[in-house]
Amino acid sequence: MQPIELLKAMHKMLDFDEADSRRLVEMGKLLVPHAGALAEIFYAALDANPGSRAILDAEPDRRSRLHKTLGEWYEQIFSGKYNEAYAQRRWIIGLVHVRVGIPPMFVVGSMENVYRFSARKLGEAAGQLGGPLDAYVESLTKMLNTDLAFIEQSYAESTFRSMATEMGADARIFQRFMTRGAIELLEEARAGKF
Repeated sequence: MQPIELLKAMHKMLDFDEADSRRLVEMGKLLVPHAGALAEIFYAALDANPGSRAILDAEPDRRSRLHKTLGEWYEQIFSGKYNEAYAQRRWIIGLVHVRVGIPPMFVVGSMENVYRFSARKLGEAAGQLGGPLDAYVESLTKMLNTDLAFIEQSYAESTFRSMATEMGADARIFQRFMTRGAIELLEEARAGKF
C-alpha cells in the first residue's frame, strides 16, 4: 500500500473531513507552542524503561535530534496539509521506528502520552476554541490514530519485505505465516501458557 493510499483509507475509516482539518489547524495555534513541554514528558516516559532508554542512548546525538523531530512531527499534525508529502513523511517515520528497533508497545504508549498531554492542554484552553471541546478532541484522536496506523503498518510491511527478500515469499505465504502464528499463540493464551 502506498503511503497516500494508507492516509486516504484511514481518513475514510475514521470519517476525517474538512471540519477536522480546520479544527486541527485552529488547535495547533494553542498546542504547538507547548511542543517543548510535550517532548519533556514524552522522553521522560521513555527514559523510565531500560529498553527504550537504551534505544534513545544508542547514538551520541540521537536525543537532541529526536527532540527536534518530535517538535516538527507535532507541528505537522496541525498543518491542515494532509497530502502525499504528509503521508510520505509519516511512512518514513514509521520505517525509522522499525529500523532502530523500537518495540510497538513503546509506540502505542508514547502516542497515548501525546494524546493525554494534548487533550489536557486543549481542556485548559477550551474557552479559546471555536466550538465544543469534544469535537476538537475527536479530530485530534483521528489524526493521532492515523499517524499510529502508519507506524504499525511499517512493521507489517517491513516484515513482509524481509520475508519476500530472504525467502522469496509472496503475500499469500506471508498471510499464512501470520495466521498460523496467531492461531498457535491464541491456543497457548487460551490454555494459560502465554
